[in-house]
Amino acid sequence: MGTRQLQQQELEGLVGRFNQQKTVRERAQGMGVPFPDFVFDLLISRDLYTLVGNTAEPAPYLKPALQGPRGFSMVISKVEPGEGPGLHTHKSTTEIFVVLDGKFSIQCGDKGEHAVVLERFDSIVVPPDLMRRYQNVSDQTAHLLAIVTGGEDNLSELDYVPGVGQQIESKGSPQLRKALEGIGVRFTAGT
Repeated sequence: MGTRQLQQQELEGLVGRFNQQKTVRERAQGMGVPFPDFVFDLLISRDLYTLVGNTAEPAPYLKPALQGPRGFSMVISKVEPGEGPGLHTHKSTTEIFVVLDGKFSIQCGDKGEHAVVLERFDSIVVPPDLMRRYQNVSDQTAHLLAIVTGGEDNLSELDYVPGVGQQIESKGSPQLRKALEGIGVRFTAGT
């Protein structure tokens, strides 16, 4: 009994070329989604590349480059110094961070009160239902690989602390917050 065979063209169809990827922000703006850059900074990181995941995401700009198994996604965040998304939790998924370059502070706890600094190729496994955020603590743009597994890997998994929603309202408007809530983003974690 032989193994599965494929043609070269099929093999090429299984490859995602990073240099051909657009960020979630670029794709959203190309589709006319009216979210300013600071919203991406607070929620997912301004330059987030969705490499592998479930193509059944509720928002088409989140569609990954490659279809992966259900409950699995892999993204790369390109993060400017001092930046990183707001404090949030994943309801039922585990998140694994691997630093590709630079240094990142991984903050956990209801107020982000526990932190560890990771350097190149260091990793951490953050279990479900634990508050977390990451922040580039180096003096240069840095890259972080995030792998999310288990549960549902989509917006319904995320819940941000109310302060993130309040920042969006103060920098944008209540309508902007309502638009985000309309696509499944929640700001109730830790309440």
